Amino acid sequence: MMGSRLALLLFAVGVNAKLTPDYYKDTCPDFQKIICETITNKQISTPTIAAGTLHLFMHDCFSLAGDAFDVITRNRVALELACPKTVSCADILEQATRDLVTMVGGPFYMVRLGRKDGFVSQASRVTGNFPTRNTTLDQTVELFQRKGFAPQELVTMMGAH
Repeated sequence: MMGSRLALLLFAVGVNAKLTPDYYKDTCPDFQKIICETITNKQISTPTIAAGTLHLFMHDCFSLAGDAFDVITRNRVALELACPKTVSCADILEQATRDLVTMVGGPFYMVRLGRKDGFVSQASRVTGNFPTRNTTLDQTVELFQRKGFAPQELVTMMGAH
């Protein structure tokens, strides 16, 4: 159950797009292979990359720093060379996060692709959707329950990043 809710959180980003696991089948057939090769090499050299990428994905704020930025950038470059102007950073982040989480023993879940990158970043979209440093435990539990998550799932997601 937790895997399905985590998967729900992880593809909640593309609400308006028609998302499908084989979105790049015709336009970038090596999409999954390129992602897998890139993250495997990065995970071997930096075993903490899964946690950093999950943290980045959960917040999806693109204040990318450190190794999480590196793994997304490496994937972006490889995919641009193979399939210019085709794959979104949002889908790279989604696929890389799922593959890294699975690689380190987390649940496998289906990734639906087809997100488009946003060009607007507004702090007002964050307020009320994520706990802050001043949010109490009870408020955090309530926030996650409003989004359909049990307290155990809250602990898993907060602890994972």
